[in-house]
Amino acid sequence: MNNITISSEIDSATREFVNGSINGFNKLERIILLHPENLQARYNYAIMCEKLRLIDKSINNYVFVINKDKKHWQSRLNLALIFINQAKYFESLKYVDQVLKIKKNFQPALREKALIMFYLNNYVDAKNLIDSSIKINNKDYIALNTKSLILMKLGKYEEAKQILLETIEISKNYAPSYNNLGRCLYYLNKFEEALVYYKKTLDLDPKSFHALNNIGGYYLDKGDYKEALNYFFKSLEINKKNILVINNISKAYLNLGQDNLSKEYSLKAISLDPENLEAKETYAFYLCKHKEYKLAWKHFENRLLKDEFFLKNPYSTNVKSKIWKGEKIKKTEKILIIKEQGVGDEILYASMYKEAINYFSNLEIEADPRLVDIFNCSFKTEKFKNFGTYSNNKKSIKQFDYIIYAFSLTNFFRQSIKSFNGKKYLFANKQKKDSFLKKFNNISNKPKIGISWRSFNKKYGDYKSVPLNLLADILMLDKYTFLNFQYGGGENEIKKFKILKDKIITINDLDIDNDFNSLSAALSNLNLFITASNSTAHLAAALGVKTWLIKPEKKHAAFHYWNQTENKTPWYESIRLYPSDSGFDKTLKKIKLDLIKEIK
Repeated sequence: MNNITISSEIDSATREFVNGSINGFNKLERIILLHPENLQARYNYAIMCEKLRLIDKSINNYVFVINKDKKHWQSRLNLALIFINQAKYFESLKYVDQVLKIKKNFQPALREKALIMFYLNNYVDAKNLIDSSIKINNKDYIALNTKSLILMKLGKYEEAKQILLETIEISKNYAPSYNNLGRCLYYLNKFEEALVYYKKTLDLDPKSFHALNNIGGYYLDKGDYKEALNYFFKSLEINKKNILVINNISKAYLNLGQDNLSKEYSLKAISLDPENLEAKETYAFYLCKHKEYKLAWKHFENRLLKDEFFLKNPYSTNVKSKIWKGEKIKKTEKILIIKEQGVGDEILYASMYKEAINYFSNLEIEADPRLVDIFNCSFKTEKFKNFGTYSNNKKSIKQFDYIIYAFSLTNFFRQSIKSFNGKKYLFANKQKKDSFLKKFNNISNKPKIGISWRSFNKKYGDYKSVPLNLLADILMLDKYTFLNFQYGGGENEIKKFKILKDKIITINDLDIDNDFNSLSAALSNLNLFITASNSTAHLAAALGVKTWLIKPEKKHAAFHYWNQTENKTPWYESIRLYPSDSGFDKTLKKIKLDLIKEIK
């Protein structure tokens, strides 16, 4: 058989396969048995094996072609794509670089290299490469889709959204663009719109495990954990070793209280990738719930490696080189402690500041400006400075040996349940406290109960907030005076409910949002504080105010300090936790009964 005849046979077998007949694949196998050195047959066979998910065979045949033909860029590019899908990014980078040596500035290769750099967390190079690729072909919807991924990692969600809308206009049937637009909208807290695009992805590609996983994630955040599991398991059927999906299954089981299954899936995810940050974090929540604190905190330290952490924390790039990474620290070394995340968490972790001040002889602490005065007064020191005093300048931080984020202090001072004492550690200004006591006595001689019902957490605020109208049955109790301690304009919400107009008193001249000194003084005069999970709850508990906290309606394990098996938390002894698994209405009935019985 001459070369022309062989080539004709290969073309015929390939056409059969393209038209849906497995016979074409079998024919090509027989041709290779007879002509094992034929590179055209080997290359086409590698493509067929890839389509049939016979990945090892596909790789072997691409490699055979490459070894015989040093200029065969197509095999190299296909190999790079296979290794990207297998998350073998350095292997894929090797082959895509070979393509670019053969075909300089080849646009598809630039595009794939940008994607590899994205997966290697090198977003600057990824952005430069994808921009070069798009400059060559600005209608390449795959390249535009990759650019959107990079922009999202850089926190540029609005720009990514516009890119994706343009991408969909160019190619209306490219499923990944719809899925990524859904992700982008999710980051913009447009959850229902995101779900629409996830479902559009499935319309185009019913086997998109990414879309199935994202829909599962939507239900996970909504608190519908069983529905979330339904989608996660569908996704897992398509990609049985996907760590992201396996980890999400662990989260859902933890929120359902099926802790053994949560542990099983967490450990499975970690066994597949011992360095996976998300899997370690989920396992840390499990450990925390079971009071295995020493190992939990160790896993939580991986948060410092996540891109999201640095996007949320100003000055993180300035301090990166000095961040404590578990080394032994001498007590005499110069230490800077800096806050992380919101003010509620900052107050919580401040429970360890007294121990830190006593332990480190050369210490400075940066805090939210609203907390600096109350921290300095409570801990009898001048070590607290406004956040950014040092950390906003690389030159300023050179004087420190180590910089420690506040949560990381758990590794020093909260190694076991015995290391928590839960005692009050913040103290209101006495003069201000007396002033508010006088104000409160002028209002009435009844027990004073503070009320706060809302959280403004962007992601979980709806689940943490209690609808104000559901509090009406408690607020109608005439034997108590209820005071408005809701930040963010609570008085405007009260006005919407005419029945509550005179039942919740707003304290004149109290800036709940910004004046934490006055807020602390006012809280300290309460007989009781009834609250949703928010920053004021943390402040009241740190002041030792008797606080009844309504746990988030959904059991999101992310609130590790409230995610307890009993009605108390080791962080604050003055807090009583009220679960709301069966709905806020039943929880509030229980609070009403306890209120009548206990607060006279």
